[in-house]
Amino acid sequence: MRYHIGMKKTAFLLAAIVALLACPASAAPQAALKKAAQQVQATLHRLDRYLAAAANTLAVTGLTGDQARKVLADLCQANPEVVDCAAVDLSGRMVTVAPARYASYEGADISQQEQVKKLRSTKKPVLSRVFRAVEGYDALDLEQPVKGPDGALLGSVSMLIKPEALLGGLLAPLSAGGQLAVKVLQDDGKVLYASGKPLAKEEQKASVRLHGTRWKLAAGPAAP
Repeated sequence: MRYHIGMKKTAFLLAAIVALLACPASAAPQAALKKAAQQVQATLHRLDRYLAAAANTLAVTGLTGDQARKVLADLCQANPEVVDCAAVDLSGRMVTVAPARYASYEGADISQQEQVKKLRSTKKPVLSRVFRAVEGYDALDLEQPVKGPDGALLGSVSMLIKPEALLGGLLAPLSAGGQLAVKVLQDDGKVLYASGKPLAKEEQKASVRLHGTRWKLAAGPAAP
């Protein structure tokens, strides 16, 4: 009887040791991915807060003029992930764009872009899927409505973001050792960011959301 109990204790101890040894290898990447997802989420929320504040100010200053231009320039300067910021009127034209090197795009008609249509319809903030911007590169567009004192829609304010600029600095450290690969996908499966080495197998997953848009973060061993 003592032999039987002893065998049980030995088996239990061996199982505990195996589990303890296995835990760091599996838990460490998951913990790192979770932390990275939290950082991405925090960054999106920070961009959204700045954009909402700019929308409130533009509701007072109007969408054009020196004051509006300063609001947009300050917005871009405060958020290094952002390429340019624009005030968009009700017809879907970018009427003021900052910084100055992008001012040539003032007057561009973006009324047919999916996120612009959605904001005009819902009068709510929107984060686009990646698309080809009129500026000539693949981008994400975060937009907030600009409303008058009576709640009427006056237009919107936009942040144009390159996905790699937003995600690269936050996620590159995960794959710095070369053993782990990571990628970010939007809800239709399109890849927004991928580490240098391709992902051999998705072993850990996390997600972030903003204004109904969801991104999946996946990590696992890098392909040989």
